Amino acid sequence: MYNIPIEIINYCLEYANTGTKLVYNSTKEKLEFTFDFSHPNHNYLLRLLSMREIQIDNNNNITHIHLPWLPLVDLYPPTYNKFFVANITIHNNIQTWNSQIIYMKKTNTKENEYRYRIDSLLL
Repeated sequence: MYNIPIEIINYCLEYANTGTKLVYNSTKEKLEFTFDFSHPNHNYLLRLLSMREIQIDNNNNITHIHLPWLPLVDLYPPTYNKFFVANITIHNNIQTWNSQIIYMKKTNTKENEYRYRIDSLLL
């Protein structure tokens, strides 16, 4: 395996618009990913953390985590509002993700009705 310079990794992370950087932590003497709190995606992450719902079933050793809908931004004029939805199940320390992209198409009615189309994706 080749060692990639930190500058190139950080450039790729910036280009991917992740809001994260790879920095060297001198107290732990290792590289760590940190989040840039001035990045616009920081509010989305705070919302995911603060609005998540956790259900714990101690009898079966199962934990369910329901994340709120995360709006996705399109590069083109929005004919659909796109949202990322995820549910996480942890059973005996094994994580299972059930995630979906939900498309909500706007109609031109006065009531602002939506037609729903759900495309499931396994991420």
